[in-house]
Amino acid sequence: MNNEKCFPFFFDWIEPFSELSGEEFKKLVLAMLRYYKYGRKPPRFEGTTKTIALFVFAQLNRTKKNRENGKKGGNPKLKKSKNGSTDDLSDALNTTTSTTTPTTTNTTTSTSTSTTNENHFEIFWEKYPKKMNRTNAFEEFIKLNLSNEEFEYMLSQLEKHKKSKQWRDTQYIPLPENYIKLKKWTDELEMDDSSFDTDEFFQSALERSRKHIKEVLKRAE
Repeated sequence: MNNEKCFPFFFDWIEPFSELSGEEFKKLVLAMLRYYKYGRKPPRFEGTTKTIALFVFAQLNRTKKNRENGKKGGNPKLKKSKNGSTDDLSDALNTTTSTTTPTTTNTTTSTSTSTTNENHFEIFWEKYPKKMNRTNAFEEFIKLNLSNEEFEYMLSQLEKHKKSKQWRDTQYIPLPENYIKLKKWTDELEMDDSSFDTDEFFQSALERSRKHIKEVLKRAE
């Protein structure tokens, strides 16, 4: 049992939770508390709640294990269920678990891929200028299962699109879920010629200021 007195609650959960009914919200939060405090497996969720549970429990699971890791000085051992699975979230995600114990290689690969996708999405969400319908965007992003190279290309294209003429008017910026689902980062947009390098601008201004100060001091001599 977890002896901590506090429970992590992320601001990222505000928007997803707002899509739940009062009863769904209550069921999910109680499952989170019982999982974090007592290590109880979450119940099965359906529909929108299932999607939100995927996102929320992934963050909660990482936080729980990181804190255990910090206290014990090493990676905590995962508790195995009766069927041999080490996935604490299988019930919450309403997934079918094999009756045989999965191989170490498959389990490691699956966990690594899931964590990578979640981390990639967090980076994408931070950079995307229109933050709406996060849950839907997350669901579409996970479906893509982008490699590191594909994700880097996506980000580089996103930075270009943010400087385009079309995106100067925010109404023409696609919803994040559509940007992902339709792979809009592959579109060629007209660049905004009025954009400038901020670092170069301020460096130039600094040099002008220094020159002006030298001239003033020279006159004062």
